[in-house]
Amino acid sequence: GAGEVTQAGAAVADLTSGSTVVAAADAVRVTSSKGELNAEVAYSRELGRAAITVAGLPPAPEGKTYQLWFVGSDGVARSAGLLTPDADRRGSMVLEGDPSSAAAVGMTLEPAGGSRAPTTDPLVVLALA
Repeated sequence: GAGEVTQAGAAVADLTSGSTVVAAADAVRVTSSKGELNAEVAYSRELGRAAITVAGLPPAPEGKTYQLWFVGSDGVARSAGLLTPDADRRGSMVLEGDPSSAAAVGMTLEPAGGSRAPTTDPLVVLALA
């Protein structure tokens, strides 16, 4: 029935919610480049969502993964999910959690499965206004 169509639509909308964040009225975009690595975070405090897009990110070494973090103004990092770049060295995802209390988004290389707190220096840090 009609309910199934709505559910499928919602699932698709959720997959593309990165574009929802970018399209939000109060969306802010922050970019950072370091060598070949380019990262952009789009976030909406109104929606309480943030999305990241990266390019020039080589595959993580065996047994390692890229982990994203929301860093609070208190300096404490909270995991925002794991990112796996594709064969074109690109990756994008909606960050897990609310960016409202975050002062920055960072990305580190962590053991596979991620860490509770960053164990390496950040590859990139994007300050949120």
